[in-house]
Amino acid sequence: MLAVRKPEPPKEPTRERIISTASAQILLKGITNTSLSDIAKAIKISKGTLYYHFRSKDSLIEEIARQNFDEVATRIREELEKKPAKKGKEVVAIAMEALTIERKNAKIVHLIFLEILHGNRKLGMKILKIYQEMKKTIFDALLPFCKDEAEAAKLTSLVLAIAEGANLGNMLGMNEIDTSESVKYLKV
Repeated sequence: MLAVRKPEPPKEPTRERIISTASAQILLKGITNTSLSDIAKAIKISKGTLYYHFRSKDSLIEEIARQNFDEVATRIREELEKKPAKKGKEVVAIAMEALTIERKNAKIVHLIFLEILHGNRKLGMKILKIYQEMKKTIFDALLPFCKDEAEAAKLTSLVLAIAEGANLGNMLGMNEIDTSESVKYLKV
């Protein structure tokens, strides 16, 4: 009698496969043109399995955003733990690097922001909360180098704006500034 071999389960857990496949699909087709059906077909799972992990497309997008923003915050914290900053400019440089190093993540975040700008307010409120958590990581790291919380808040917003501008420039292929160079123009 022939022994029937069971197929080996994927090495990556289903939830992570869904997230990585959804991210890839979104990068290829955008959020609007990516359906949960497309994602399920791409990784050969049923829609029921996908819905078991994510009750809606918005909950999946929320998790993608969470992972991206958590990755940035973690990268900042880890860099500062390895080498504590002696100057605010060092914190800014670390934050800029963390915010701009992963171009595909930056593109996904921009696509998510566009989805929100096109009217998905419910998703927008959830993403904003996640974004604020990442922003607080930068704020907390900058605060010791600022005269007060107001200055730290303004500097944090400036760092985020420069990084987002750099990411957009990179996506459009017209970035004329190295984000690490921009640090020298800030008085921190």
